[in-house]
Amino acid sequence: MRVITTALVLGLILMSCPSVKADVPDAAHVTLMPTVEVSNQPLEKVLDQIRTSVPSFHFVVFRSPSAPAGYPKLPVMSVDGITIEQFLDLVKDEYPAVKVLEIQGDKSPLYSIRIEDPAKQANFSTGPGGHNAQSPAAMAMQQRLAESDIKIEYAKADLESKQVDLKRKQELFHANAASQSEVEQAELAVKLAHAQVDMALLEHDHASAEAEKIRANSSADDTDLSGKPVVKVYRLDDIVTNLKAESSKKGLDDVLSLVQAALDEAGGDQPALKVHQATQMLVFKGTPAQMQLVEQVLDALRPKESDQTMAVRAELDACRAALDRSKEELQETATNLRGAIQDRQMLQMQLVTYKAEAEEANRRLAEAHRASTQPSK
Repeated sequence: MRVITTALVLGLILMSCPSVKADVPDAAHVTLMPTVEVSNQPLEKVLDQIRTSVPSFHFVVFRSPSAPAGYPKLPVMSVDGITIEQFLDLVKDEYPAVKVLEIQGDKSPLYSIRIEDPAKQANFSTGPGGHNAQSPAAMAMQQRLAESDIKIEYAKADLESKQVDLKRKQELFHANAASQSEVEQAELAVKLAHAQVDMALLEHDHASAEAEKIRANSSADDTDLSGKPVVKVYRLDDIVTNLKAESSKKGLDDVLSLVQAALDEAGGDQPALKVHQATQMLVFKGTPAQMQLVEQVLDALRPKESDQTMAVRAELDACRAALDRSKEELQETATNLRGAIQDRQMLQMQLVTYKAEAEEANRRLAEAHRASTQPSK
C-alpha cells in the first residue's frame, strides 16, 4: 500500500510540473524530398515512402468513402530540389479534391490530408449547363466544408481517446491506484470532448446549409424564369424540433399551413406540396418564384445559428470551468500530500534519532548494572 501511495504522489507531482516543449524544426518545411518513387504512384503510397525516409514527418489520411481507390495517382513528375511541404502544395493545387491542413503540435505539426470524391467536387463547381461556375464564394465554402469534416474526425478521435482514458482511470480507482479526483477529471474531459463533437457537427450542418444555398442560387441563374415548374425537396426536422410542437405530425402540419398561407397571399396557381411524415421532408413542385417564397418561409422558421451556437458554447465553457476547478483541486491535493510526506519523513528521522538515543541509554544502563553487580576486590 505504501508503494502504491508513493507512486501516486510522484505521479501527481509530475502532473503539476510544467511540461518542457522541445524546439524541433518542422521537417516538412526544411527537408528536401527524399529519393522516393513518385511517378505513376498513388499519393498514400508516396506519403508512406516519405515517412519511411523522414520519421519526423507525421501525417494522417482521411479518405471519403466515395473516393475511388488509389486516387489520386500521381503522374510522371520530378521532385528534385523541393521540400516536402512544397510537394504537398503541388498535389493540393493539382487535385482540388485533396485537402491538406497543417495542425500545430508540441514538437512538429501533423498534416491532415483529406481525399474527397473528385466527381462530387466537380459537381459542386460546375453549373447545370456544364460550364465552370466556381465562384469565390463556392470555393470558400468548399474549403470550409473540407475543414469542418476534418474537425469532426479529430473531435471524434479525441472523444474516443478521452473515453479510453476514463475507463483506465476507473479500473485504477477500483484497484486503489487512482483517486476519485482523477476519475472525476477524466469524466469532465469526456463531457468536454462530447461538447466539442457537437460543436463540430453543428458547424458542419451550418456549412452544408450555406453550400446548399450557393448551389440553389447557381441553379437559379440557369433556370428558365418564365414559369417552368421545378421540383425540390426540403428537410424540416430542425424546424419541427425548433417549434417544440406536441408531436412531429403537429409540427409538420403547422409548417405546411404557414407555407400554404404565404403562397395564398402571393396569388396565382398554387404549387404542389407534399409532406413525408416518416422522413420529415417537404416535396415542392412549382415555379422558381414560388420556390423562392417557400424558401423564405422555411428560412424564417429554422433555428438561428447564433442561438444554437451560444447554447453549445455555454456548455463548452461550463465543462472547461469544471475541468479547471478539478485540476486546481487535484493540484491542491498533491500539495497537501507532498506536505504530509515531508512531515512523515521528519517524524521518521526523529523516530530514528529517538531509537538511537534509547539504545545508547539502554547500553549505558546495562554497563552500570554489570558494574554494580561485580564483587569488589
